Amino acid sequence: MDSTGDKIPVSDYTKNETRFRIVEKIDPQGFRLYGQEAQYGAKCRMSVYKYLSGLHLPPEDIDTGSGTDKKS
Repeated sequence: MDSTGDKIPVSDYTKNETRFRIVEKIDPQGFRLYGQEAQYGAKCRMSVYKYLSGLHLPPEDIDTGSGTDKKS
């Protein structure tokens, strides 16, 4: 995996986007909650991606016992 995924926090990203600043003006408390949930979700996704990137599949020529033997 070539990305750490934590280059900038979600809060920094939303500060630079007008669409998010409008939501912050309309509902400041909800906006903070949404930001915390978004940061947590991003952290969870990166954890899953890091885990998946470490998995290795067996080579194709190994019989997995699936009953689909290749005959040469």
